[in-house]
Amino acid sequence: MARSPGAGTKENHVSQNPYETHYSNLASPGQDAAGLDLDDKETMLSMARWQMFFAILGVIGCSLICLVMLAQMGALMFNAGNGTRVVTAMGASVFMMVIMGLFYVLPTIRLFQATSAIRKFANEGAPLSKVLQTQRSFWRTIGVIAAVGIALYVIIIFVAIVGSIGFRF
Repeated sequence: MARSPGAGTKENHVSQNPYETHYSNLASPGQDAAGLDLDDKETMLSMARWQMFFAILGVIGCSLICLVMLAQMGALMFNAGNGTRVVTAMGASVFMMVIMGLFYVLPTIRLFQATSAIRKFANEGAPLSKVLQTQRSFWRTIGVIAAVGIALYVIIIFVAIVGSIGFRF
């Protein structure tokens, strides 16, 4: 294949690799927002807006969980003299609310960090690697929480099956 006089430059590079990306503006490791065109920046900022929306929903969810937990703790204090069964059930419920709150807080924090990194990238020229690191951190957190949730479901189902078999005999 003969090369034209401008071949080999970034603009005219033609690769023999059919799997090579044509997005050469994202190829350099120290890339900043100056290499992106206006549509790419707008896409990044649009993604940041949606991430901020879901982060705000996460804050609202965490706040509601905290309110319910406080209400349950108040009910626990008022029912303390009514027997240990009620107190134990409400205490377990408060503990589960704390666990659920952690499941909401961690991804919400990571999402705010990712949103901030995208805005700094698009507006201030921060490195693209920071955006990708915060995205990876967010999705890793979501993956760990999903794995823990699946494990809890398996344990709960196992305990339920064993418990139901034990009560039959």
